[in-house]
Amino acid sequence: MSRLPIAGPIPMAQREGRASPSAHRRGGTLHLEDQGSQPAPPVKGATWEWYIPIYFWLGGISGGAWLMTAAEDLAGGRDRRVIRAARYVALGSLLGGTALLIADLGRPDRFLNMLRVFRRRSTMSLGAWGLTLYGGLAGAAALLQVAEDGWLGNWPMLSRMSRGAPGRVLHALGLPPALFVGGYTGVLLGATNTPSWARRARLLGPLFLSSAVSSGAAAVSAAVELAGGVRRRTRRRLARAERAALASELALTIVSEREAHRLVSAHHEPGVLRPARGLMLAAGMAAPLALAMTEHRGKTRRRKAGLASAALALAGSLGLRYLTTYEGYRSARTPDDTWRHTARLPPRDHE
Repeated sequence: MSRLPIAGPIPMAQREGRASPSAHRRGGTLHLEDQGSQPAPPVKGATWEWYIPIYFWLGGISGGAWLMTAAEDLAGGRDRRVIRAARYVALGSLLGGTALLIADLGRPDRFLNMLRVFRRRSTMSLGAWGLTLYGGLAGAAALLQVAEDGWLGNWPMLSRMSRGAPGRVLHALGLPPALFVGGYTGVLLGATNTPSWARRARLLGPLFLSSAVSSGAAAVSAAVELAGGVRRRTRRRLARAERAALASELALTIVSEREAHRLVSAHHEPGVLRPARGLMLAAGMAAPLALAMTEHRGKTRRRKAGLASAALALAGSLGLRYLTTYEGYRSARTPDDTWRHTARLPPRDHE
């Protein structure tokens, strides 16, 4: 029998009598006694459909792709192939993610109802407004790109706007909401009372944002390679962006997983999860980072390496969303996680 003193505030669930039957006060200090029983979970876990992590992923790709087009147009070489690919990737992935969000809400008008009011302290309200603002800008940029590509007929004025200052202003205006869309889902998870997410509240936003940049850069790189490739100088710029984002994503993921393993649920996870996590880190983050750091000779070899790096980075980014979501599900069903997170106890050996 182990006894865990809690010096912090008593959780609301315990004050309302919904606490573990082994939790009680002694001498002014609350103690938990692990009696081997598992009481009802004190927090209500998320009941999301299987495609919600894909919604997180697609939103990240869109935000990262917008960063690529803005960087290329405002501070890069203004390579139109990169800007074109990034604009289409940004809008396409955003539309896909929005469709999944509406499918989860059940009806499109429920999303519109979220826009009736603006609550600056509500992550859901901020997310709805951020998606709407960013969606309008991404749609405008894609429309200009369609005109520039000649798919709307002869519209020289729109084509000039797409290539000129109006297009760059649009990219600059869209940058803050794009970065918000890329990272806010991590902030959203951290704002819940699910222990595994709440414990990493300061990590999940930056982690999801770095993953958004890496997946957005990967998607843009894959698109330009499939469309015929880019100049060597442009490819190097894209590779630098991928390296920085992947290195950040890998480092933050390691720190985040170490923090998640301070909870009880991580010590009783299914056996398949550990190799899956290792595969995500090795093949989905470290391997594409190594490929992006290598100078490949020959156009065909560079193209194959670029496509392989992009595919691995995208798979790793998706795996990160699923793994983080699953860890939250398990944590919400593990009462000891809630007691430990609420009391902010030091880690305990559960071997």
